[in-house]
Amino acid sequence: MPPSATLLQAAKHGDPTAIAVLMNQALARREIRVWAQVQARCLILVFHLPKPLPPESLIRFTRNSFMQLGQGVAHTIDVVQVYQQLAGAPPRRVKGFRLHPGKPAPPAIGAIAGTPPSLIAGITAGIAHLRTDSIRLCRYPWRFQRYLVASVAIMAVAGGALTLKSRTPRLYGKPTPSKADGKLTDDGMQVPAPGEPIPPLNIFGDTNRDGQVDKQDVTHRQSFSFPVAGAFFLANVDDDNGDGQPDALDRTVNGTADQADLAPLRIRLKPGAIAPTDRIYLQLWPSNPNLQTKVNVFERTATGWHPVDLSGKTPLHSTLTDMTLAIEAQEFASASWNGIVTLKAEVRAPQGKSIGYDLVALRVAPWIMLPNSARTEAVYVATGQYDNANFQGELAAIVTALKLPPPRTVPVHQWQQAWTQDMMEIGYTQLPGQPPMHVILQAHQNAGASARSLLAPNLGYISVGTYRGLVGGDQWADWSGNLEVSHPTPSYPLGRIYYGLNVNTGIGFQPAVVRFLKAQAVQAPIWLDTSWLNIKHVDEILNFLPGAQARGVMMVVSPAAAAPLTPGYDAYNRLIQARLDKLLKGGTYPLRGDPVYFESLIKQSGQVVHPGAIAAFELNQEQILPLPNLYQDGYSQWSSPVNSVYVNGVVIAGKTDIPQAVQHHLTHQWHSQKAKVSWIDDSVYQLNSGNVHCATNTLRTPIVGQYWETLASWPYGATDTPFSSTVSSTNGTPP
Repeated sequence: MPPSATLLQAAKHGDPTAIAVLMNQALARREIRVWAQVQARCLILVFHLPKPLPPESLIRFTRNSFMQLGQGVAHTIDVVQVYQQLAGAPPRRVKGFRLHPGKPAPPAIGAIAGTPPSLIAGITAGIAHLRTDSIRLCRYPWRFQRYLVASVAIMAVAGGALTLKSRTPRLYGKPTPSKADGKLTDDGMQVPAPGEPIPPLNIFGDTNRDGQVDKQDVTHRQSFSFPVAGAFFLANVDDDNGDGQPDALDRTVNGTADQADLAPLRIRLKPGAIAPTDRIYLQLWPSNPNLQTKVNVFERTATGWHPVDLSGKTPLHSTLTDMTLAIEAQEFASASWNGIVTLKAEVRAPQGKSIGYDLVALRVAPWIMLPNSARTEAVYVATGQYDNANFQGELAAIVTALKLPPPRTVPVHQWQQAWTQDMMEIGYTQLPGQPPMHVILQAHQNAGASARSLLAPNLGYISVGTYRGLVGGDQWADWSGNLEVSHPTPSYPLGRIYYGLNVNTGIGFQPAVVRFLKAQAVQAPIWLDTSWLNIKHVDEILNFLPGAQARGVMMVVSPAAAAPLTPGYDAYNRLIQARLDKLLKGGTYPLRGDPVYFESLIKQSGQVVHPGAIAAFELNQEQILPLPNLYQDGYSQWSSPVNSVYVNGVVIAGKTDIPQAVQHHLTHQWHSQKAKVSWIDDSVYQLNSGNVHCATNTLRTPIVGQYWETLASWPYGATDTPFSSTVSSTNGTPP
């Protein structure tokens, strides 16, 4: 199938998603997938290959792809960097080339102040390796620059740039696997590279993600990669001891239930390598006081669990025996922290001299949103505002008939909180070997944090950002009915987050929350134009069902579908339909992941053409379910069928003011997707500009099972980086 004009135009404008979509279409029969991201005018392409290909083939294909796009392509891109990646291996750089040879090359990265002279050769060699065709390094963002130089420095140390003797500090277990990587001595210690001494200790996490820490976790200990391997630990934000506070804040292990929320660590000692007077210390590497407030580590002794001093000043209790530890985070990854910590276990003599050490890197498990199509475990509804007794009764009858517990009521005291969907978003996080922990993300309303009252065992709570005090048509922008996630897609097996943005004002969902969602690195948020709606929430226009083929079906409001069923299809609704067609198939308004970016476009009087929601969610036309709906002044004229709730095979939909012909048509549409329908009286909500989805909330089961297994074959999402992290968020040279 030839690509759409809008998709080609988006690629010509340098949109990495559109470029990747076109390349993946061309390579579909070769079982090759392409990931693309733009970093400061540099396009990074990662080819995920089933078997190695000649680098010349990849470069030739890439050059030809841009030639086909035409001369005016990618005004926002200067340099293309090509990588290839085989299953289970890190990406390897192939080559780079300049799209516009006449333009001057960006400056190269300079030396980092304070770099030891012994590492200069390694850094210089690494940078020289990354230059091709007289191209200097892309002008990466500062974090990527720091990561790159630090990584090259680590490789210089591991490769022998420093000559070290036995019982001197050194890094055991290299970030870059050696020939011996993954092997163990008879006593369970990692086999070092030839000529290296056996380390006095090894520290292990659950790097193979099987729920246990054992000898099988010898690899991938000093690096973390979402798709490959690396140990996760949990943001322990539920309340197992009933004190009304997230557990991680008290730096205490609160019983067996709380212990299950901690990620295990093991320190294994080399027999005879540690003297009785030696001591073992655990600290963050590199030392970072800020991270000490985000992470708690505990040591298990005969008297219970004890908090560990991560400054490296106080030794562990045990010395001559293997040790059991556990780690938790106080918060999730964020814009200011990539969620990765590296722990250094070190043996020191009585005078403080280092005998040897080992490292393990871990990342906080992501907070993951759940789509409307996932299986429901519990339903929530607010009480105390509006006269919704009839709605509650009918909802309880439907839910009970589905063999679920009665709806959980949330007492509220202000009208904003009556919209239970807008109060919070219930996602989850999970450790391998443990059931999911559901976690509430509090929405910012001018009504207090009512969702915090739901904090309980295995139901956590977080709040990101602050109330913004928005006014006018944007005053509801930060309510969580404006934050949803799609059914899983081929490129986003956990679904893709979307939210509404008013393209007239540049106001979208809370920017701090959007940055938080990007930092989770698994669901790549994008925004959709909701400027034509009165409330401007995405749950008014799009929603998802599992579908008859279990591929996911996107429900879309459609005035055109209402035209043959009602005489109300007027000029205003024709304009709305045209707007919806642009949203679905591509139009002239931007579709990007950051409102700030759009504000800059306004200042430049520029617009970006995008491939549309169908391409963004990787759907085909058969997966689009248009549902009849009419509008007046940005309001739905009857209960919006899209603003419904899917509960275990049944669509619970409002019936207020819906013409009989429309109701019959909707029933037929849902039945065609193997979904039943239960109609409910939502008149109190329709009167106040909302419907069933707005009035309820749901706690759902993860739709993909164990997400880390899904990520093992995951082609990197738009917000992730193709490079594994070999150091913590504060980079530096090895000790």
